[in-house]
Amino acid sequence: MPLNPESNAHRLLDASQERRHAARRLVLALGLLWIALLAGDWTMRFFWFRWHETVYSRPLVTADRPLPAAKPSFSEMQLAPRVGGDLTALLGSPAARAKFGIERPGATITLDPEGFRMPIYPATQRFDVVVVGDSYMTDGVPLTNMISERIAAHLGVPVLNRAFMGRGPFQSLMLWIEQNWTRPPHPKWIVWGFVERDISGAAFAGYIYLIERHRGRVEVELKTAERLRPRVIWRALRPASLRVSLPNSSALAQLSRRAWARIQYDVFRELPADVFVMKDPEDRAPPMLGYRVALDAMYWPPAVRNLEQVVESIAYIQDYLDLIGVKLLVVPIPDKEQVFRDRIPQSVWKRGEPPPESIAPELVRRLQERGIAAISLYEPFTNAAAGGVQIFWPDDTHWHPAGIGLAARLIADELRGKLNM
Repeated sequence: MPLNPESNAHRLLDASQERRHAARRLVLALGLLWIALLAGDWTMRFFWFRWHETVYSRPLVTADRPLPAAKPSFSEMQLAPRVGGDLTALLGSPAARAKFGIERPGATITLDPEGFRMPIYPATQRFDVVVVGDSYMTDGVPLTNMISERIAAHLGVPVLNRAFMGRGPFQSLMLWIEQNWTRPPHPKWIVWGFVERDISGAAFAGYIYLIERHRGRVEVELKTAERLRPRVIWRALRPASLRVSLPNSSALAQLSRRAWARIQYDVFRELPADVFVMKDPEDRAPPMLGYRVALDAMYWPPAVRNLEQVVESIAYIQDYLDLIGVKLLVVPIPDKEQVFRDRIPQSVWKRGEPPPESIAPELVRRLQERGIAAISLYEPFTNAAAGGVQIFWPDDTHWHPAGIGLAARLIADELRGKLNM
């Protein structure tokens, strides 16, 4: 049968048009998918990451995110069993998490009417010691492992936990001041713990302003009145600022990082940049994970640490608490990377130099010279770690029950005999 050139040309033209239509549909589908992902990403940026709150100012609120309203009674919260800590959560790869993760049992913990982790106590209970701070000061499962309960066991007196997780070391102390300033009887001592990487002059200087606002001074009220209406923070819209804030508030970026972290380990056996492995030089203990943020803070220059400003800020807080007869016991908590500094690999040193020594002992010395009670955990922690005590969880930034127990004993020894002063 003879070929029909015209028919073949039509078939080729139809096939070419079909391919173009298919390509257009594919491009359209990919475009719609990209628009949907982009819209979802910006929705998450506003409703989950609250990115917009970094580019405009609102009226100041002393306790940035107040706790929920008090409940009429104690309640229970279930903690499920898990494997791994906050550092293994950064690894991305299930294989890496399985290698470094440590099992933790589940537990049932009680929350008091204010929402804090506490065993049940009578409403009329008086507490002469209160513990404030962030997760370091309220971590511990079961509740008998919390530092407040460990201190209570040593002293033989009840200790109230007013530390809470996820908001840094400042909010809980400020919240206690706001809620209890006019509600005697007041405790005799407040134990204030904060981790070393939170120690900087700028961070502590902000506390003076918060206290001034709480005192109701006119000049502070005027400053606050200037910010009653939201206004754009133009510096947050600079390219350099957006390069940081946009990826950190992007769900797609977070997913991409997790995917790349998994590829890094599964294919190249490399950990993500936020985490590094710390090995015992003498192989007496299994490897542990280190936190890059804590390592970076170890290299902060004196101008950033600004211990003089830190001391002045704490002294200002103590002067204010003296008005109601409350004393501070300041407890700087060394980071795991400081305690196990001999395990930090040279590959993560900055400029080829080992990280500087802990600033906690110097801070404690300066506070004591100002007449403020303070204890350093650095030397006891490093000595105990050298003897094989597991001060911190290997897969977490937080301290192990053994570290909590040692800190509680040191704090109790400091408070013993002072409660009746």
